[in-house]
Amino acid sequence: MEETLSTLRGGGTIDAAIWQGKAAISRMNDEMEIRSAEYYMQVMNMIKIHGVKYAAIERDRLLRLVENDAVTVDMHKKLKPRLNVLNQFVATLQDNQEIQGRQPVTGKGEKEL
Repeated sequence: MEETLSTLRGGGTIDAAIWQGKAAISRMNDEMEIRSAEYYMQVMNMIKIHGVKYAAIERDRLLRLVENDAVTVDMHKKLKPRLNVLNQFVATLQDNQEIQGRQPVTGKGEKEL
C-alpha cells in the first residue's frame, strides 16, 4: 500500500489514494497482505470523513491503550501494525500540511512499538 502513501506525498487527493488502494487490493492474493491493505483503506476512509487529524487522534488513542497495559498480549500484537500504519499516515499528512502552509497535524508524537 506504499503506492497510496506515495499518491498522498505527491499531493494527490485522498479519493485518488482510495481508488489506488482498491485497485491494489484487487490484485492481492495473500490474506495477511489483504488484511493490512484493508486497514490502510479504513484509515483513508476515516480521514476522508473526519479530516486529516483522524490519524493522529487514533494513533494517540491506541498508544494510550498499549502504554497503560489496558490490552492483552494478543491485542498488543494486533495493535502494533496498526500503530505503524497510523504513524505512516501522520508523517505523510504532516508533510503535506507543511508544504501547503497549513497547520500541521498534531498528536502525541510518533512512536513505533
